Amino acid sequence: MERSFLVLAWIFGGLALLPVVGLAYIIIAPPPDPFGTPGPHILDLMRSPIYLQLAQTTAVLGAVVASGSTILGALFAWVETRFEFYGKKWLLLMSLLPLAVPSYIMAATIGDLFGKNLFPEFINQFSQGFVPASISLVVITTPYTQLTIRAALKSCSAAEEEASILLGATTMERMRLLVWPQVKAPLSFSFLIAFLYAISDFGAVAALDLPVLTWRLYDAVRHQNLATAGLLGS
Repeated sequence: MERSFLVLAWIFGGLALLPVVGLAYIIIAPPPDPFGTPGPHILDLMRSPIYLQLAQTTAVLGAVVASGSTILGALFAWVETRFEFYGKKWLLLMSLLPLAVPSYIMAATIGDLFGKNLFPEFINQFSQGFVPASISLVVITTPYTQLTIRAALKSCSAAEEEASILLGATTMERMRLLVWPQVKAPLSFSFLIAFLYAISDFGAVAALDLPVLTWRLYDAVRHQNLATAGLLGS
């Protein structure tokens, strides 16, 4: 049984690596340019200020989304597992509802709201695209982090927490000794999930015309510039 699951895992991993193999082939054997011009070199792209800015924007977007998503997901998971109140099931349902909303629809809606003179005039177009994209992706990815952290909090022993209260442990001591060891790995995993989702997302950044690597990669593929697309994808 274990071997079957291992084979299945390798199959899934192999499917995920197929695009990487295609990108490597394009880099090693780039297709000829129809106009006869020499193709771009990966070192040229790495030194280009434009692509450095794209990479920087992509990394900052991923870090902002992952941080916001992990904080909100942990907050929702903590409230759901540690408090009893009327309508708690509705909290879970509403917090998971963004899973059913495509990121480009969320981004277009939030971008439209932010475009109604909510920003001061000194904020440029880039910031107006970056902020709505960040908010949209935080909303979209929070359910993933919430479910992951919620499962970790559910595994915490209620008996140990009650015993620590009887022994006079403070809230910070209970968090440090009992809760933190259980949730630190899920928190890191949640951050990674949200980060990878943000840097791979295309719908939200396309709806807001935010210049990131995925948007530039799509533009290169659309114009049949496969050599640049392969280098950007790698």
